[in-house]
Amino acid sequence: MAAGYFREYGNKPEELFERCFGKKPDGKVQLIAGPMTLSFRCFDEEDYIYAYINYLHEDETPKHTGDERTKAKRSQGVAFAIVRVPELAGMVIMEKASNNSETIDEYKTSQVELKKNRATKIKYDDLDLTEHLNWDIDQNNFYSFSFTTNKNHEVTHVTMYDFEDGDYVFYEEPVKPAFVHKLELPGKQFRDNEYVMITVDSEGISFGDHSRKAHVIKNQKKIGEKLTIKDEKLSKSIRRHEEQHQFNKLFIPHEQAYGDPLESAAIFHHLNYLVEMMEKSNILDERLAASKKILETLTRQYRRVYIDPAARDEMIAYYKEGKNPEKIGPILMQSPLYDYKDAKIVLKGGAKTTYRQYIEDQVYKSVGAGHKKPV
Repeated sequence: MAAGYFREYGNKPEELFERCFGKKPDGKVQLIAGPMTLSFRCFDEEDYIYAYINYLHEDETPKHTGDERTKAKRSQGVAFAIVRVPELAGMVIMEKASNNSETIDEYKTSQVELKKNRATKIKYDDLDLTEHLNWDIDQNNFYSFSFTTNKNHEVTHVTMYDFEDGDYVFYEEPVKPAFVHKLELPGKQFRDNEYVMITVDSEGISFGDHSRKAHVIKNQKKIGEKLTIKDEKLSKSIRRHEEQHQFNKLFIPHEQAYGDPLESAAIFHHLNYLVEMMEKSNILDERLAASKKILETLTRQYRRVYIDPAARDEMIAYYKEGKNPEKIGPILMQSPLYDYKDAKIVLKGGAKTTYRQYIEDQVYKSVGAGHKKPV
C-alpha cells in the first residue's frame, strides 16, 4: 500500500501532505519510502508542528494548544496511528528536519571535449566566472583557469594554475591584447612533440589540441541553492525509531492501535475526497474508478473492525490447540462457519446488519447528502 502511494506522490509530496494533514506545507517537504512506511521529511518546523497537532482534527479549524506545541517542538519525529487517508493507517511517520538542515550551493557541471588539430573555443559568456575552469591531464597533473572581472562583469585577466606533483605555478595575463601560451604536455604518456596551444582573448579561451589523448575541460556553474540534510546518519536513526513504533502496532488489534476507523474523521475526509473526484469528472472510467475506491475503502474499514478481530481470534485458538499454521488458513477460507462477510454483526447500539447491507447504507450515508450516486 505504502509503495503505491510513493509511486504516485514521490515527486509531489506536498499533495500527499495535504491529503494526510488537511493543508499544503509552507516549506520544503520530501517523501521517503521505507520497508512498510512513508516518511515525510519536513524542513519547516511549523509544517511539522501543524501535522503533529492537527493530523486528524474533526473540523477545519487548526488547533495549536500550548502543551501540544511544546511537545512537538521538543520531538524529532512522530509515528501517526491514523491520518486523513485511512488506507495509510499505521504507515505514516514524520521527521523534523528543521534542526538538521543546511543550505548549500547547487552546481551544474558542463564539459567540453577538445577537438584534434584545431581550435576549440570556450566563451566567457558560457561560464560561471566565479568558478574555475578545470582540465585534468592525469591524476598528478592538472590545470585550472580563474578569471578577474571589472565592474561591468567583463573579463580583464585570466590566471592559469599549472599543478604538477602536488606543487603549482601560475601565469596571470591581461586578455587585451590576446596572449598565446604553448603548453608542452607533461607525463610519460606524451611524446616530445605533443602540445596544446592556449589562446586567451577578450571573448574566451581557445585550445588547439595537438596530442593523441582525448582531453576534456570542465566547468561548474552555480544554478542556485538547495536545502538539504546536514547529518544523514541522524536522519536515518530518527526514521528507524519511528518505523519501530509502527512495526510494534502490527501486534496490537487494529481497533486498539488506531481506534474505530468507521467512527474516525479520516474515513469522512477520505470518502469526501473520493466523491469530489468522481463528481468533477464526466469521464465514465474515472467515475467508475472513484466509485470502486469508495467501495474498497468502506470494505477495508468494515473488515478491520468486524472481520479481522474474529478471524484473528480463531487463528490464535487453532494455533493454541496445536494446529499446523499452514492448515489454519484453508479451514477459515473453506468453512461456512467463518464466512464473516455474510454473518450478521452487531453495531453499536445493538442493531444487526450484514456486510452488504452495511456497505449499501454507508455508500449513500457517509459521503453526505447532495452528492451524485456512485456509478
